[in-house]
Amino acid sequence: MLSPAPSLTSPTPRTLEVQDLSFTYGNRTVLDRISFKVGEGEILAILGPNGAGKTTLLRCVNLIHRPASGRILVNNEEVREMSANDVARRIAYVAQQNATAGLTVFDAVLMGRRPHLGWRVADKDLRMVGAALEHLGLNQLAMRPINQLSGGELQKTAIARALVQEPRLLLLDEPTSALDVKNQYEILGLLQRVVHGHEMAAVLTLHDLNLAMRFAHKFLLLKDGKIFAHGQVEDINPEMIREVYGLEVAIHQLDSCAVMVPHKSH
Repeated sequence: MLSPAPSLTSPTPRTLEVQDLSFTYGNRTVLDRISFKVGEGEILAILGPNGAGKTTLLRCVNLIHRPASGRILVNNEEVREMSANDVARRIAYVAQQNATAGLTVFDAVLMGRRPHLGWRVADKDLRMVGAALEHLGLNQLAMRPINQLSGGELQKTAIARALVQEPRLLLLDEPTSALDVKNQYEILGLLQRVVHGHEMAAVLTLHDLNLAMRFAHKFLLLKDGKIFAHGQVEDINPEMIREVYGLEVAIHQLDSCAVMVPHKSH
């Protein structure tokens, strides 16, 4: 999918390792000693019911929230010791809501180059934005205002902006929450190809377990701010879902994909 020139990649391996991360809000422990790893080319889905700490964990990795303790390593570099600009050079965050109203698609994507900009926008920056728009099929929308985009187009724009940051790690908070079924599959399929083609790692929060089992490589299942289970997505089983979600389900294989089906009583 991604053409070799102008390149949006670098030869540096990208890996995330979180060690014993905890986060407190007041006297309440929101996350309790969370540890996991994600290697380059891998997608990790953070799962769990509402209030389990999924978005908080994602924001702690990006230092939007400051963890109370623990280590966050990107390619063996301690994120908590970096400046905000250095964090932005390594980690790109795609929030559920992206406040870029009033900008064109081109300008919104160009914002992703801010961690790398000098005194002015260079030719390299413009080439990288053009390449990202082409790779994500946004060429024809480059001059369109953001507020005139569909949900799928807006999400592609946010991913394009993240890519031009040249990150080692992509963080996405519920990237399919406002999308119809077709766009959900298109965006997550695009994410798979981008992560593989750019040799980066990605971590995303999801509510839909079927999407996680289809598009992610690994999962992290949270319950009450703690890790209940983690591993390869093939390891997700009905017992985990019953214990965490209180839902009786069956998991079937359909065309080599696992599909979760709730029991009729639910």
